[in-house]
Amino acid sequence: MKKLINHSLLVLLFSLGLFNVASAQVGTLDQSQTQFDNTWTNDAWQSFTAGTTGNLSDIEMHIKNAGGTGATTLSIYNGEGTSGTLLHTQTVNLPSSWSWVLTTLSGTVAVTSGTKYTISLTGNVNWKVRMSNVYSGGYYGNLSTWDLSFKTYVSSGGGGADDDWSGAGTGKMYPSNLSDKIGINTNNPLYNLHVNGNAGFNSYIYHNGDTNTSLLYTTDRVRLRAGGEWLLDLYEGSQDWVKIGDGGDVDINFNNDMFLRGSDGKFFIGSTTSTINPTTADGAPYLLYVNGGGLFEEVQVMTGWADFVFNKDHKRPSILEESAFIKKNGHLMGFQSAEEMDGRVNLGDVTVRQQMKIEEMRLDMIDMYLENKDLKEEVNALKTNLDELKEEVEDLQNLYSELNDKIETPSTDEK
Repeated sequence: MKKLINHSLLVLLFSLGLFNVASAQVGTLDQSQTQFDNTWTNDAWQSFTAGTTGNLSDIEMHIKNAGGTGATTLSIYNGEGTSGTLLHTQTVNLPSSWSWVLTTLSGTVAVTSGTKYTISLTGNVNWKVRMSNVYSGGYYGNLSTWDLSFKTYVSSGGGGADDDWSGAGTGKMYPSNLSDKIGINTNNPLYNLHVNGNAGFNSYIYHNGDTNTSLLYTTDRVRLRAGGEWLLDLYEGSQDWVKIGDGGDVDINFNNDMFLRGSDGKFFIGSTTSTINPTTADGAPYLLYVNGGGLFEEVQVMTGWADFVFNKDHKRPSILEESAFIKKNGHLMGFQSAEEMDGRVNLGDVTVRQQMKIEEMRLDMIDMYLENKDLKEEVNALKTNLDELKEEVEDLQNLYSELNDKIETPSTDEK
């Protein structure tokens, strides 16, 4: 317990800048500029050229607290100046008096021999400076003819203070510092695992602590499982497919514009819930609901047809019966009223009934045509008879005239 208390007190003093503890150097000295004849206060940077390829493990600077907070921010940039890629940043505690402060980097910063990098401090810091450019590998950012005092250390084997892994021989390897970010093909990992390039997997990628949520890669196939259900299945083969759901009740929402309901297979277009009640609409379990218009080049309705009208046993209403029904009900026989249809038309059923009416009307027209034809023939026969009668009447009239003439004019014998 005493050891723990002393350690806690030491940490507190260190964080307040009241006590400075030198870090344990990890790497080997690579670059240095140790001369100084003046002091610079507040933000400053110094560029350097790496002489060894490896990981920048430690940076040592001749600095102290400038009177503000007891800490400053150390940043490492690629290239000369602070406009390059930020490779690393961390807090450095400042002593109250001048001292060479050795800082072991908390993350991996890979450096390449012959490449320039930049050390930057921001905050209330005093930094010893040489008012001449005695270091040929870089310069002080505020004045290119000056150099700040610094030392860099490089480890050829790995990343600074946590340049080691644990778990060797157990089958479970992990960084000793669990807060480390691991970069593959990058020296600036942004996430716990950052792969700058391709990654190959032969089987599952799991959600930690949730073994029934995973992504499975197999040959020519990718499947996504959530909560134990395979919700997405992509396959390339003799017959490619994209399958959503595994037979369970899976709703599919397409950006709230289209919706497939898993419980009954109903598909909504224009909304996630149709303005037409899919359960009670005419009591029919329709599968497609469109909240809006639809444009089709062709529509086929799988239904029967009205050729039964031509059967001998089909009884069609007469014109007088149809007329009487219309006068009484205000709509055609065989159809519902507008009120009963409630603004909805069953396309298949109505099409068949309309066709029935068309066929019945056609038969009525044929009957009327035949009746009219018979009447025309009778009229023509009557006309012929009338003409013959006219000729007979005319002959009788002529005969009458001749007889009348003979009666009115006596012969010579009579005289």
